[in-house]
Amino acid sequence: MHKDETRPAWRDNPRRFLLIGRPQIGKTGVFLWLVWLMWKQYNTSSAADAALAEIAVDVDELEEFHEEEEEETLLGTGGEKFPKRVDVKQQGFLHPPTGDSGYGCLNDAGQWKHFLGYKENGTWVRPRPPPYIKPDEGGFKKRSEASSAANPSNAAAESDATPVVSSERPVEGVETSPKEQLSVQWLCRGPKEPIPLHRWKKEREERLEQRKSAPERYAEPIKVPMGVPTAHILDRLKPEVRKLAEAGGGDVGELHLTAANMNRHWEAVGADGHGLSHRLKFDSNNEDVLTFPIMTPSSGRASVGLLDLSATMVDLQGNRKKYVQIVCVKKEEAEWYMGNWPEHDFFVMPQWADKLGVGIHRFCLKRLAELICPEAHRLCLMVDDNVLNWVGITLIDDTERLFGAPPPMGSNAKCRRHNRPMWEALSYLQDEKFVDRPHFAMLGFQRLGNPKYHNNLKAPFARSHVYKCYLLNLNKLRGRDFDGAVWAVEDVDFTKRLICDCFPPPDSKPRYGELCLASHKAPPERCASWASDDPGLNSRQSELVCKIRRFGFFSKKLPGGASGTAEDGPQEEMPPVLPTPVQPASDDFAAWLRALPSFGKSTEDEMDALVAQLKGVAVQDFLYHFSANGHGAVMKLLKDSFNVSPAHALKIANAVQQLASQ
Repeated sequence: MHKDETRPAWRDNPRRFLLIGRPQIGKTGVFLWLVWLMWKQYNTSSAADAALAEIAVDVDELEEFHEEEEEETLLGTGGEKFPKRVDVKQQGFLHPPTGDSGYGCLNDAGQWKHFLGYKENGTWVRPRPPPYIKPDEGGFKKRSEASSAANPSNAAAESDATPVVSSERPVEGVETSPKEQLSVQWLCRGPKEPIPLHRWKKEREERLEQRKSAPERYAEPIKVPMGVPTAHILDRLKPEVRKLAEAGGGDVGELHLTAANMNRHWEAVGADGHGLSHRLKFDSNNEDVLTFPIMTPSSGRASVGLLDLSATMVDLQGNRKKYVQIVCVKKEEAEWYMGNWPEHDFFVMPQWADKLGVGIHRFCLKRLAELICPEAHRLCLMVDDNVLNWVGITLIDDTERLFGAPPPMGSNAKCRRHNRPMWEALSYLQDEKFVDRPHFAMLGFQRLGNPKYHNNLKAPFARSHVYKCYLLNLNKLRGRDFDGAVWAVEDVDFTKRLICDCFPPPDSKPRYGELCLASHKAPPERCASWASDDPGLNSRQSELVCKIRRFGFFSKKLPGGASGTAEDGPQEEMPPVLPTPVQPASDDFAAWLRALPSFGKSTEDEMDALVAQLKGVAVQDFLYHFSANGHGAVMKLLKDSFNVSPAHALKIANAVQQLASQ
């Protein structure tokens, strides 16, 4: 230290430590060890520090999504934190991508006819489930949604993956499969003890007895009259399904709540005008409470769905937040879901809905929200059951630094992504400073997939379709229902009908699924054929739908799904990877490894190299290790002892976990 006459001598400082030792005896090491011990003793680091640990996830395990490169004609600057009605209203509506999505080309008239149905000679041709076959290309089928039935989000959370300190994203053109760095801490997760459907069928009676033996944990089911669907939907149902829907009591679903959640989030209101006995209650003055319910449609994914949001509904310091989550399921799957998720709340749809796809899930959830949300909080959030991880996005030339990082600038700049908990995105929506929120009918976030896409975003807000996760303003959407007869693209159809109502179209243009010319204008004008299910609302203008691009999310490929689009189908239809061997030889292990669906896109050379790394091992070795130590230990063994990459270790550990559950 430099001498300072105004300060007391350093030797008189009570915090002075003197370390004396001979040269080269290890003073530096002792000093560093002391710093480490002091850090352990006084460390006040929070869960946010732990969440900086990342795991590299192969993009093949993520649900792919991309749109055309952004047209920089969007209005509004990066200097506003929240979207303003006046700015978004001046934007033309951005249409779905013209290329093939997971369901085909969203601008293909035949695709819309297939999924949404149409009138032919005055008779309805009903909507049909995927796949949509393209007559001119020999057919299109949505690609496989899952590499295995094991839940990789649990694997990531349990693994000892080395934290990835670099957040650089791979660029297009690399030979190896690109990776996405996701937070280990803030992932949405599957069930703690997954029960696949084939096992549930064997253990059903025992599991139901266990639930009945603890009646104090569960409230009595609440009857929820949904109301008979509109004629538009009824006309498009098969006769046997329509008969069930119109039968007495056929419109009644059931809310199954845990006793703890009932006491915490619900209040008795008596039989109101809708016949509902309970309604949600929210503490608006508590910043730790989400003041709208999270509603998730799910089917065929009881043992793999990412329905546990507890790890991501926290702030940056790891403090847990209070929220209401309701999962919507079919009656025939309700027991299976409740067996996998005993602490969750469920809405069980009327029995006739078992014969339909994801459109009926969203139809029922919106109507349920209209019944249970109090007048002061007429909002609900729709979130799909495979949303995995959330990120904050610093846009190019962005002047609003929501995440602390300086904005990327220059002609070659790319957006920066920062792992964030889901709570941060949702608390943004309910921020009292978001004064224009009541003017928007729907608010969504940026859906992400392969890291080579969505890197050029500049405009923070876009008037466009929103997918998989979006906030519904129930006051603005009165009289508007999701089409319960639709199997897929139901959210695109719903959003489109908020802008124009040219479906079913007149005899002339626009064609099926296309937006009319009025919607192309900036701002969009009222559609000439606008019509509501409620005749009293026919005079209203097109609604405001906004995508907020400063937050984004990734989705996981999973088997099953409410739309029935995965090739794997519901989990009960998935064949076992391999019968549990007594003591397979290493040759059998190589064959087993090569046969794993998760390595279906690997080249022969890549598989040869992987088999060579694992020479001499057997499947049973990993099964024993999994039984004794768990999923994370299998990953650690593969990486540390066999030098297997984290992505490959994750796939193998998932397959071992699935095999152990057979």
